[in-house]
Amino acid sequence: MMKRDPRLMWKPTAMLGASLFLLAVGVFTLGALFFEPNKSWGHLFGFITYLSWTGAALFGTIYSVRTRVEAHEDGMRWRDWRGVWRVAKWEEIRDFYRRATKSENGSTHSVETAQGNFTFGLEGDGKAIAERIAQWAANAPVREWAIKGERPSDEWPRRFEFWQPGIGRGSIIAFGVLLASLGLVAALLLFRLPPRDALPPSVWFLSYVAPILLLPVLPFLIWFFLFTEAKQARPFRGQSVDVAPQGIVFNGATRIEASWSQIEAVNWIRRGKTRFLQLQTAGGTLEIPSFIGGFRALCRIIEGFSGAPILQAQDEEAMAIHPGQSAPDGSLVFSFDNVGVRTFSQIFFPAGLTLVCMPFLMRLADPQTPPRDEIFITITGIVVILLSLGWQWWLRLARLRLTRDALEWRGPFLNRSVAWKDIENFGDTRDGSIWIAARGKKVSPSFFLTMVAQRSRLCAEIEKRAFNAQGDWHREKPSRKT
Repeated sequence: MMKRDPRLMWKPTAMLGASLFLLAVGVFTLGALFFEPNKSWGHLFGFITYLSWTGAALFGTIYSVRTRVEAHEDGMRWRDWRGVWRVAKWEEIRDFYRRATKSENGSTHSVETAQGNFTFGLEGDGKAIAERIAQWAANAPVREWAIKGERPSDEWPRRFEFWQPGIGRGSIIAFGVLLASLGLVAALLLFRLPPRDALPPSVWFLSYVAPILLLPVLPFLIWFFLFTEAKQARPFRGQSVDVAPQGIVFNGATRIEASWSQIEAVNWIRRGKTRFLQLQTAGGTLEIPSFIGGFRALCRIIEGFSGAPILQAQDEEAMAIHPGQSAPDGSLVFSFDNVGVRTFSQIFFPAGLTLVCMPFLMRLADPQTPPRDEIFITITGIVVILLSLGWQWWLRLARLRLTRDALEWRGPFLNRSVAWKDIENFGDTRDGSIWIAARGKKVSPSFFLTMVAQRSRLCAEIEKRAFNAQGDWHREKPSRKT
């Protein structure tokens, strides 16, 4: 029996709060729909929708409560969401690696053992567990954590292609859906609208005209995104980049092959809206566009084998006030335009659009649908659309500026700052959020700091500039009473 060490236990607490909130909202909504006396197909659709929503929230709650990963003197012990415990000794660990994610902070770690596989994050005791695995897993083929597919012990060479066949097919399919939606809109406007005097003007517009006009919006956005991506990649069709521990090969109009020691310089250049990674070698100059599939993974591989700070240079360029430069006073600017912002808009905008179109479908299925139900659903959809667009607009314009004397965060309707000398403490909680404590500041900037892109660089800069702080990035936030 293993000796339990509660100091080295990881659990996915980050999603527990959101899952519990969504579960409560879903249960309340299901109850309201169930006891509604006026049953219709719209209520049935809402019941099924919220049932699936509640089920997902329930699964997230169960997963957060039951999942555990523990490190002990003899090995690892973990429990999945079903409650099944498994145990593996240190010598039974076959491999450990990090999974590549779009988010810079998505440091999901995976472990393969003879007794099964498990994953964990770095919040809580996750970092200490990762260090212990790297130190004590003697039979693993590696001695440090790295992304699978980018390690010297993985399969090579690895090919990155500029053109993916699915890009062109997806663009054609999306364009066909767009044409079909436009034809549907024209048919509905001509044949399915009731007379204007049959309903009050507001009900007539919200129930028919607004949903019909919004039907092509989502197909147009999908087609525009795919068409832009295909237009960029089409000139590079048939070209690829091969990388291996020995060197890099560019299979373009002219084949360029170079070993890692022959890379003389690495630069970032921009042509229009496209950024290129330029490698100057003894055999020629390679220019790799940023839209290539797996571009960040390719940059990490080149950076690991050549030793050039590629991603750091890219992040510095993105953070600087002028591309590729720092401000004269030594300040740095961080943006909030990250993957989470885009994901929020991509999820809630279609949801709001669906709500706006739902009253029209309800009226087609049941002409006796009460107008009050239609207006409420349509207004709810419009509010969701405006909130998603407003959220994305705000975070795209907001900036976090690190000056010589202060930490400033500014955006629409927001202008706050705290001097470096006033910061007394900082850290991150078990759910991964950043916090700082400063003298005389009642409003915490933790909410804004957590959403900043290039988070690791931000943490390093705060630790370097807050000279009076006694902070630790793995310290829990103290309670207000203390």
